[in-house]
Amino acid sequence: MKGSYISIRTILTRFKKKIALTLLLVLVEIIIQLLFPLFIGVAINDLLVQRYQGVLWLGGMGLLALLIGSGRRFYDTRTYAEIYMITAEEVVAKEKTNGGDISTLAARVSLLREFIEFLENSMPAVLTSLIGVVGTLVIIAAL
Repeated sequence: MKGSYISIRTILTRFKKKIALTLLLVLVEIIIQLLFPLFIGVAINDLLVQRYQGVLWLGGMGLLALLIGSGRRFYDTRTYAEIYMITAEEVVAKEKTNGGDISTLAARVSLLREFIEFLENSMPAVLTSLIGVVGTLVIIAAL
């Protein structure tokens, strides 16, 4: 492992491509969520004139949201498990080399797990909230 310690920054830097893909999928998922009200409105407008194209578009958006959301969670779980496995093995090896005690090793591996949990669970939630608020404000300003 590069560097003498592990931080969220070192994990982000080291695994930037994998994490960037997970964040890109989160971004796509958020954009789809922001577009749902628009597609609901189009579906309602089409139904009022006895057309079903808007309903089909809304169904397509729902299916796309389902596929991207499921795919992202599938990919996220495997990606972050791999990152944890690689970095935890390196922490254990380094502690053995440095002659660290078991409690220090357990604490470092536990902290590493917390870093990974943050990236996997909290980061998408923060992005969803932030982009949701900004996106809603942009949509309202455009109206």
